Amino acid sequence: MAKFLIIAHNCNTGRKITEALDSGADFAEIDVWKAPLRKDLIVKHFGLAGGLGLGKKLEEVLPSHQLIKNRLYFDFKWGGKEGVEQLFNFLKKTGVEKFTLSSTDWQALLYFADKYNITPHFTIANSLSLKRFQKDLLNSNLNRKKGISIRHTLATPERIEQFKNNKFEIVAWTVNSQKRAAKLFNLGIDGVISDNWPALLQDLKGLRN
Repeated sequence: MAKFLIIAHNCNTGRKITEALDSGADFAEIDVWKAPLRKDLIVKHFGLAGGLGLGKKLEEVLPSHQLIKNRLYFDFKWGGKEGVEQLFNFLKKTGVEKFTLSSTDWQALLYFADKYNITPHFTIANSLSLKRFQKDLLNSNLNRKKGISIRHTLATPERIEQFKNNKFEIVAWTVNSQKRAAKLFNLGIDGVISDNWPALLQDLKGLRN
C-alpha cells in the first residue's frame, strides 16, 4: 500500500459506494454472504440475515460505472469456497478484475489467492483467532500481496512489527477517531476501515500526501 488508506466501512448500497469513492475514499467496503438456500450473493452487514438470504443481491447494489474498478474491498462473511468462487466469477463478468477480499474463512482465501490472483486479507476478530493465525498462518509462504484485517484493539506495536516482518499489509477496524487513526499510522498500520471516513479524509490529509 503506497499511502495510508481510508476504507469506507459498510458501503452496502449503490449510493454509499458511489458517495465514498467520489469523495476520495480509497476503497468501499462491501459485506457479502453466500446464502445456502439461494443461489444469490447477498449484501448484508449485521447478524445472520445474509446467510439466510435476507438482503439485497450484490448485482442490485454494485454500481456499473468505471469509478468502482479496482477500488472494492469485500468482507466475505460466510459461504465457503463456493461463495468465493461465485463472487470472483460475478466480478469478472462485471469487469472488476482486481479486488481485495477479507474473511475469517482463511482456507477459502488461501485456496483462491493464487488461483484467481486476488489480494487476501485474513480477518482477525479476537484474541483466539489471533493466536490461531500466529500459529498457522503468520509464517505461511504466500508469495503474493497479502494482508491482515484486524480489530484495532488487537493491533499492538509488537504485533504490528511481527506482521510487517512477515510482509503483511495491515488494516485496522473499525477506527472512527482521527487521534486513533494517526496513532495507528505512526505504528506502521497501512490503513483503517472507518464509519467516519468523511472526517478522516479531511483530518488526515497530511498523512496521505
